[in-house]
Amino acid sequence: MKLTIEEITQQLSHINTLISQEINESDYPALLSYLNELSAWQGNSGKCVADSEYYLNDKLESVFKELMSDVNLKNIAPTVLTKYTNAKCKEYIYLLKLAERYNRGITHRCDSIRSILSFAKAELTVNR
Repeated sequence: MKLTIEEITQQLSHINTLISQEINESDYPALLSYLNELSAWQGNSGKCVADSEYYLNDKLESVFKELMSDVNLKNIAPTVLTKYTNAKCKEYIYLLKLAERYNRGITHRCDSIRSILSFAKAELTVNR
């Protein structure tokens, strides 16, 4: 079931807060907990991307139908029509780009935490 645009926006706001948290690189239990939370939200983030893309494509379809029915636009240059289409879909394009960036942000944040934990594990092994 698709999320509504409002639900996507709410989830993206939460994801932004989540990936923007300050971390204490020496608090390993907190890092593990944070990594688990990020991992749990990764699926939600991917769903936000997919649902945002659905809404963008739905809007594009309606804009294309509008353009096809307007006889006055048939002689307009394709680049102008592309810019017009993008302008008509700007909210959906923005939502999709934001969802994609936050989705990548979760991935990068998880990778960063894993690196910190791997480095700490290597130090513990050397210091034994």
